[in-house]
Amino acid sequence: DEPQEYDHILVCPAGIVLIETKHWKGAVEIREDGKWLRKEDVDTPARGVDSPKFQMRRHEMLMQSILPGVNIHSVLCFSNPCTVIDGRENFKDYPIIVVDQLEETLSALCANATYSQEEVEQMVATIESYKLLKCDKE
Repeated sequence: DEPQEYDHILVCPAGIVLIETKHWKGAVEIREDGKWLRKEDVDTPARGVDSPKFQMRRHEMLMQSILPGVNIHSVLCFSNPCTVIDGRENFKDYPIIVVDQLEETLSALCANATYSQEEVEQMVATIESYKLLKCDKE
């Protein structure tokens, strides 16, 4: 019963692809225990940050509730190509990519066509029917 903000939603013959985008600079470390550390530059200490896993799961659950049975894929994309990511292997829930890997990743996902053009259009219409417009508050 509360709105969710999605970074990017791709509807294609493979189903729904949810892309969670982070434009972080510096270095990201994902430790074996699941903790995330972020170091923005050499002069600042690393600090703990929330894993995007729970946000991504929440987005999947909401999308599944409005499109039950539709294949949903999620990807974590770092949009800053200079971001250094250590410990990707410790984040087994979702693929982690950098923006220059996005086209290849999406092509691979969308190559597994499951849905017709008509079904894709119906998915888009359903998502649009749930969309809320942002209103500026005075």
